[in-house]
Amino acid sequence: MPSDSIIPSGRRLKPIDPTKALHEILDSVRQLGYMEQHARSLIDQFDDKIELTYHNAPASRKTYKLCRSERRDPRVPERLLEKQIWLQWNHASTVERGRSFYGEECEFIQTYQMPLQQKLSDNGWGRIDLVGVSSRWMPVVIELKQAKGNDTLLRMFCEGLAYACALRRAWDGGSFKAEWKAAMDRYGITLVDGETIHEIPVILLAPAEFWDRKVGKPGVRSREKVPDGAWQPFLELIKLSKSKGYPIHFVSLDIIIGSGLAVKIPGVT
Repeated sequence: MPSDSIIPSGRRLKPIDPTKALHEILDSVRQLGYMEQHARSLIDQFDDKIELTYHNAPASRKTYKLCRSERRDPRVPERLLEKQIWLQWNHASTVERGRSFYGEECEFIQTYQMPLQQKLSDNGWGRIDLVGVSSRWMPVVIELKQAKGNDTLLRMFCEGLAYACALRRAWDGGSFKAEWKAAMDRYGITLVDGETIHEIPVILLAPAEFWDRKVGKPGVRSREKVPDGAWQPFLELIKLSKSKGYPIHFVSLDIIIGSGLAVKIPGVT
């Protein structure tokens, strides 16, 4: 059972409904003290969850807003950070600097706040924080959290994976594929794999402070740290995700005064 230091007295486990898709269970996987139980439940339901999420996602929309303007800064802090990341690591910026955003996994950032919802009935589908471009010139889902964010790693994982399933659905639907190819054409880029999308990497991105609280630091206590018993099933979920064509990457974003933004890998996997 979870310790009282993690779960407030009287709070009960919210079981994961096997009939719901990944984006529909995000409220349940907020419960840090039950992360081990939830992770094990997801392992048992994993194939069904991927299938449900894919078929539940919107198949197409008129535009995915793959081209962004530098004008008009967002007022919401997280949206502003997304734009700053896009400005520093968009195609033109990475070509000029001669350095990718995150190795071959993500060469540059194509857009931020990419919409998925097509109609009002597409409940639960909002916008992908950032969409990057891999070395094979295919889309990369980037889920961004603020330094003070209170999401559990399991919720962050489920959200990022849900968006990746949705992107695959949109690609197969046709309109996203056509818009993506047009965007790459503007850079003179030809897709390595043609129209076949073998995998969609998911980058879980957050400032170092976020990872310090969630992963923990030696000698520092944190009420938000992943329970010891949850690590094994959680890492098993990461392996399962990769086997289904959705490799997961944990990346730390540091804001360096006078130097802009920098990325590095935290000690998660």
